[in-house]
Amino acid sequence: MKTEIKKSKGFTLVELMITLIVLGILLGLGVPSFMNLYNRNKLATSANKIVAAVNAARVAAIKQNSTVSFCQDVSVATNCSNPATILAASALEGMSSSVLVQSSTQIDFGADGIGTTTSSTIPYSGIVADVYTNSLTTDNHRCIAMVGGSSVRTYTKTGNCP
Repeated sequence: MKTEIKKSKGFTLVELMITLIVLGILLGLGVPSFMNLYNRNKLATSANKIVAAVNAARVAAIKQNSTVSFCQDVSVATNCSNPATILAASALEGMSSSVLVQSSTQIDFGADGIGTTTSSTIPYSGIVADVYTNSLTTDNHRCIAMVGGSSVRTYTKTGNCP
């Protein structure tokens, strides 16, 4: 008499446990990298919104043929209570609270589109804003700089912008 071995379909408990262990190891390696990528993208998006707000202030000054100010906040700036003001804080509305703006400079754009500080007529060259997060340990600041009163660029830095 011959006995037939019946093949069962499915997974054994050992196979399932090995699969779960491998999956746990892969997730343990991948999640921290993903969180760094996520935080870097939030920071870059916030910096891009500030750059867009600076450019919007410049364009508004040219279109209206008048002075338009770019300020961090009305309570901080001296001449930012006029209606022709674009605020850095409003550019970041809806963004994560882990992304912050510090050392924002008030820039007044004239009808010619050239930005100056309130106490000068010389085209502004320097840091416009420092956008940062404490969620990252390196490359945690996006420095937004202006050259010649009109050209805006961003660069990444670990620690405060100069």
